[in-house]
Amino acid sequence: MDPILVGKAKHHESMKKLKTKSEFSSGFKSGKEIESFDDRLNFIKEWYHFDVGGKRWRKMRLLWCISRFKRMMKIIKIKVN
Repeated sequence: MDPILVGKAKHHESMKKLKTKSEFSSGFKSGKEIESFDDRLNFIKEWYHFDVGGKRWRKMRLLWCISRFKRMMKIIKIKVN
């Protein structure tokens, strides 16, 4: 999750389904930042939901052209030692 989205969980479709009031408490501009949480976490790769979402994101396709918007939702692959 990009830092710009932290604090906006009430608008996220998966959070709306929960019975509790949950919130995103942190976000990363780069997946590499996750290594600062613990020495056992090693960043491997990151890609974006828009790269793999297919038909799900079709209505938002024009927004993909805005790189900051495209990078807001990341998928981060890490290795835990």
